[in-house]
Amino acid sequence: MILPRDIELEIEEGERYLDDDQMDLARAKFRLALSLLGRMVNHARMAGKVGGPLAGVTLAEIVDALMGGVDHPLLNVILGGALGYAGGSKAAEVFDAAMAPLWLRVYQGMGDVEHRTGNDAEARKYYGMALRFMPDDPVIMARMAAVT
Repeated sequence: MILPRDIELEIEEGERYLDDDQMDLARAKFRLALSLLGRMVNHARMAGKVGGPLAGVTLAEIVDALMGGVDHPLLNVILGGALGYAGGSKAAEVFDAAMAPLWLRVYQGMGDVEHRTGNDAEARKYYGMALRFMPDDPVIMARMAAVT
């Protein structure tokens, strides 16, 4: 299981390598953090799409049982599944938003590596991706201006 702390550790190592001008190692650490972060977010989305409907159906069945079986089990599946899917999707969105600081740090790190190695086109791409998560971040905006 991938945890946010695991990703933070990879980012911190990448930042240390960047400070030590070890660009290849920094790039490798940031890429690993990016891969881990992407997989963690995808797992959360899948869990929301599968777990949400299952929880919704289960909750609908429990409510139905407590109410003395007032409707048909198929109705519980349809209503519970639909509501659970909506809830699971919303939970995945909230999780994505909570990961914004990690996305920002990874993309900033990748942009810094590319800028320091003279690849400003790639640096612009990574800084631009960071700005999608935090459009008003002054540090990223300044770094973007430096490579534009």
